Amino acid sequence: QARLGITSILVTHDQSEALSISDRVVVMNRGVIEEVGTPAQIYGEPHSPFTATFIGAMNEIPVRVVSARDRTVERQGERFQVAGADQLSDGSDALLLVRPESLDPSRPVAGPALRGRVEVQTFLGPTTRLLIRDATSTGSSVHDRDLIALDVPTSDAARWPIGSDLAV
Repeated sequence: QARLGITSILVTHDQSEALSISDRVVVMNRGVIEEVGTPAQIYGEPHSPFTATFIGAMNEIPVRVVSARDRTVERQGERFQVAGADQLSDGSDALLLVRPESLDPSRPVAGPALRGRVEVQTFLGPTTRLLIRDATSTGSSVHDRDLIALDVPTSDAARWPIGSDLAV
């Protein structure tokens, strides 16, 4: 296909395959086009929560917009500056979408952070996914929004055993 320079359409549910071989990706939801873009755009800058959670793992963190102009949101007393908040209204509720591999527990945290306790470690080969229970959570389910997923190199996972506290 690349050698001949011909256009091809591939229909697949294999997200890795779609992202690795495509120039453009069309994400469909119940037969309706949800989003169209390059693989990097679809993965790194999704325009809808559906696309964000359909393509790869994604943390959905409820926040409140403090200042759209300053791109500042608040979550449980912690304020963060985030891209995209300038498209929202002051005082509105929003979802902060963060990929597990974008969070880093290995650097010292100075300033706002997501804090919690490691509840689950899941071996994924080269990475291990840590599920962190939010420090202010009262929930107990492993399926609620009080859990934040982050991926660490498996070789480093022993630094954060189940029960350890961390901030990212």
